[in-house]
Amino acid sequence: MNDYRRIAIPKCIWGVGLNREYSDKERWHLEDDTIKAINDYTRLTELVGVRDLMTVNFFQKMDQTVQLIPCPSMFLLRDVQRKLKNKKSVAINLTDRSIDSSRLFNTMTAIINYLRELAFEPVFVVHTLKEDEKWIDNYEALNIEIFAASSPENLMEFYKNQEFLVGMRGHSLIFATGANIPMIALSYNQKCDGHMALLGMNDYLIKYDDIYNADLIIEKIDLLLMNRDQVKASIREKYWEFWDANMQFGRMLLNRIHRNDGKIV
Repeated sequence: MNDYRRIAIPKCIWGVGLNREYSDKERWHLEDDTIKAINDYTRLTELVGVRDLMTVNFFQKMDQTVQLIPCPSMFLLRDVQRKLKNKKSVAINLTDRSIDSSRLFNTMTAIINYLRELAFEPVFVVHTLKEDEKWIDNYEALNIEIFAASSPENLMEFYKNQEFLVGMRGHSLIFATGANIPMIALSYNQKCDGHMALLGMNDYLIKYDDIYNADLIIEKIDLLLMNRDQVKASIREKYWEFWDANMQFGRMLLNRIHRNDGKIV
């Protein structure tokens, strides 16, 4: 408890969310004293914004009112000065956290072969270079193009040029939302489930127990392609809902900031 008391109390907590990797249930179990510390700490701040419905429910169980504010990184500008090649490509983003990477590599090899049968060009997109080195080596051996962004804006420009995403990392799904491209989510983490639920896209979510099921992923790809225009329209509608929520939260924060001699206190 004393560790929490040493943390400075901010005016606002923006974009927080529960995190749980599904292979490690014991590690992510919150003890009663931890929940109490979170409750005590967050009650001291004036405004709390959380990024998914699961976290909203967590705070509601503690009788706290919080604002649902989807991750603002989806609103990053694109690097329009660095145009990328316009081709029929599909972004793939993976992680080896909480999964059997050998099994997933075999599954994704089947997915890549299927995408190529459909005349799509798969591209592995790097989010964290150090963690993705294993995937880079594996996919370069399969002659898969590797994309490593030079900046967050460059990454957004990349996603904007993709037909759709098959992604695991929560921020790959968030960036795809900002770029208005459809997505298949391979969930290893509660964040993935939470974001797809916000989008109303649970039909395109592969649950943790199914992420090695190539047939199911292919089935979801076919469904996505069948409904692609409808899905894009739905994502764009949600995007503006998320934008409005972030702007409203920002205005609420500004109303709570007191200024003294030009300094925020």
